[in-house]
Amino acid sequence: MTFDFVVHPIRWERCPLVAADLHASSWLTLQSRRGLAPNTLDAYSRALERYLRFLESRNIASSFVTRGDVGHYLAGFQAGLSNATVQQLLTVVRLFH
Repeated sequence: MTFDFVVHPIRWERCPLVAADLHASSWLTLQSRRGLAPNTLDAYSRALERYLRFLESRNIASSFVTRGDVGHYLAGFQAGLSNATVQQLLTVVRLFH
């Protein structure tokens, strides 16, 4: 039995904040090298971009985030997002930190 391991390219143009953040870009590169499916990698990059946009709006560096900051991020999801979407966004934050 053989397995084909494929590293899919990251679409950096879709996540400029991730590309500009050393910690975030390293994390996303690691996810790419794990052989994630292209759709999963795209979902991770979009979720991480959204999270970094929130941090930027609060002038918080990704390496100095507190539990309270993550709580404020999640509080913003109270209206308009399905539970599945919130869980996906939270999963990316957990994996990232």
